[in-house]
Amino acid sequence: MFFREPVVDTNVLVDMAIPSRPRHSVARRLTSFFEREGIKPWVPAHGIFELHAAVVDEGLSEPQDPTVFPSDDHPFKCIW
Repeated sequence: MFFREPVVDTNVLVDMAIPSRPRHSVARRLTSFFEREGIKPWVPAHGIFELHAAVVDEGLSEPQDPTVFPSDDHPFKCIW
């Protein structure tokens, strides 16, 4: 049996969103897998703050891979 609603840690979100990260290509493959299988994973709510901090730390103004965080249909569910 496959677990349909996995939890994704914030470091994976950061790797998905910032192409300059060393694990970006692996994280994008995971994102593609989720999309292909119709999986909408959970993320910790505090992950949004951690993602923002990582973006600022990289000297960016926003995540650089817009396909990870489309504005019309967020691909993740937050754990509050």
